[in-house]
Amino acid sequence: MNFLLIGIKNLLKMNTRNYFKLSLIISMLILIVSCDRNNDNKFTRNYILENGTEHKIELRFYKLGVQIFDFENQNVLNDTGAVFSQSVIEDSFAPAEASGAFQGADSLIIVFNNTRKSKIIWDGDNTTLEGISKNLFSDEVYIIENNENYRYVFIEQDYNNAIDCNGNCD
Repeated sequence: MNFLLIGIKNLLKMNTRNYFKLSLIISMLILIVSCDRNNDNKFTRNYILENGTEHKIELRFYKLGVQIFDFENQNVLNDTGAVFSQSVIEDSFAPAEASGAFQGADSLIIVFNNTRKSKIIWDGDNTTLEGISKNLFSDEVYIIENNENYRYVFIEQDYNNAIDCNGNCD
């Protein structure tokens, strides 16, 4: 009880400058606590890469030159219609992007039958494309389905545009 009385006495002794600081801190705390961060503002965005060719496709994702994951062999699209899918959560504070769904990858090598390959090195405005005309890190190349699924289908033209690597695409 004494603690409460001492606190009230100290508050009454505060000058105007200290009141301003205290009210600013309390206001900021109330604002932070009252921000609505529930699931109502969150959306799942699914990025789907589909094999529309007759060729086996292997997707190799890299970050800063190091292969970062193999998606438990989901990154190999053996047959026509095979899909690779990753999801990312989007909310009003953090808009989703393809690179987020690909766990922050900044590069992608696409290998067709271990005979041809394409390469995307994503660096914002300085993106490098080799053997492919579309940047799969950009939402603009995806077909949007139900405002939730972002689908890209590899076609024979993607295979034909890929660079011949003479059976050694490592």
